[in-house]
Amino acid sequence: MNLAGGKAVAVIAAVAVGAAVLGGAAVYLATRQREPAQPPSSSAEQTQTPEPTTTPSLPSTSTASEEPTTPSGSAATTSSGTTRSTDVVDQPTLVVDWSRSGGQIRLTLDYVQFLFGDDANREAARRGLEVPVPNDYLIVNDNPRLRVFPVKPDIMVHVLYNDDGTMSFEGRDITLDEWYSRLMGPLADQYSSSYFLVTVEDGVITKVAQQYTP
Repeated sequence: MNLAGGKAVAVIAAVAVGAAVLGGAAVYLATRQREPAQPPSSSAEQTQTPEPTTTPSLPSTSTASEEPTTPSGSAATTSSGTTRSTDVVDQPTLVVDWSRSGGQIRLTLDYVQFLFGDDANREAARRGLEVPVPNDYLIVNDNPRLRVFPVKPDIMVHVLYNDDGTMSFEGRDITLDEWYSRLMGPLADQYSSSYFLVTVEDGVITKVAQQYTP
């Protein structure tokens, strides 16, 4: 090989090597550009997930029935000035049973609420009953609790029926013993029917008055 040819070959080789180096650099740079970005730091990576929304629950309602309120708005007061939880004044009541032991008469009472006029119509509408209410009153009896009290021996009992079975709108007063004897006789249904206004003082029944309902 002559000197000129050798130089030409050397030049060509040098060009080829330079091209290879440049190509490799270009490939490296392209590869660097295609590399994925570095993952975010742990603090940036943590995104807050919104709390799931929930429908607020309605407050639970008790199915227990409320104690009926007395017409006077408060319990009776004893002679000592304190109030007993059993005391009531003119409480609308059903007399559901009676007994006598050792001369002491006891009554089993079922307290009710007796509503008139607008109060009766509002309560009837709430319960899906007929409005206006028949005869302008509504007897509500939600509480199944029964109460047993002794009766004061010397009281008079107001009743609506006569011994022949007829009813008297104005009623009449008879002794407790007379009333009890009729409760044990053939007219027991009449003498215990409708509802009564009962007063309990110091845990003893002091008033029993049968009330007329149309």
